[in-house]
Amino acid sequence: MILSCPECTTRFMVPDDALRPTGRNVKCGKCEHRWFADPPPPIDDSDDAYEPISVTPLDPEEQSPIPPRNLPAVTTRSSMRSTVAAWGLLVAMLTVLGSVLWFGRAQLVAAVPIVQPVYQKIGVCVGIADPETSFRISGNSQPSLAESGELVITREVMRDNSCATYVPDIVVEFLDTNKKVLQRVRYPIGVAELVLGEPTPFALKIADWPDNIADINLLFTIPNVQG
Repeated sequence: MILSCPECTTRFMVPDDALRPTGRNVKCGKCEHRWFADPPPPIDDSDDAYEPISVTPLDPEEQSPIPPRNLPAVTTRSSMRSTVAAWGLLVAMLTVLGSVLWFGRAQLVAAVPIVQPVYQKIGVCVGIADPETSFRISGNSQPSLAESGELVITREVMRDNSCATYVPDIVVEFLDTNKKVLQRVRYPIGVAELVLGEPTPFALKIADWPDNIADINLLFTIPNVQG
C-alpha cells in the first residue's frame, strides 16, 4: 500500500504485511516524522507490531521541498521581544558607560593619566594640562651676552591647548658635549597671558651659568607646582 507522510506529504510504498492487522507506528524516511498508520485488510499478526519502521520514498521526483524540522519554530512575537530586550540592554550599558566617563572623569584621569589628552581633544578640560604637550617653543637663535654680562636666550612660545590656561615656567638645562646636564635653572617667562595659537616672544636673562657649555635645552613646567 502507499502511505503519505502527514508532515512533509512525501509518499512511500509499504508492503501490506508490514502494517499488521491493527496498524503500527511508522517513521518518515525523509523528515523522520512518526505517526500511526491504519492497516490494510487484516493479515497475520507479529510480536513487533508496534515498533516504528523506516520507509523508503516511492519516487525521488516526488520528494517534497520542505526541509526536515529539527528545531521548534520561533514565533514572530518571541523574536521581537528578544530584539527589544537586546536593544534595551545595549542602551542601558551605553548609558552607564557614558555616566562613568562624564561624572567620573576626574577620578578616571587621576587613575589613568594617559586618557587626559583624549578628553582635551574633545574640549573637555580635566585636571591640569600637561605643559610639555600644551606649549611649544619656536626660534633657534643662539644665546647672546648682554652688556650687563648676563646670558640672554630669546625665543617664542605658543599655547596649543585650550585647557592650558596658565603661563608655564621655563626650565633651562645646560649640557656638556656628552649631553650631561651641568646645571638646571628655572625661570618665569615673564608674560601675563598666552593667546591660544599665537606665538609670544620672551627673553630669559641668566646671570650665572657653568663653564664648558655645549648645548642648552629648554623645558616647560607648571608654575608653583613642579620643580
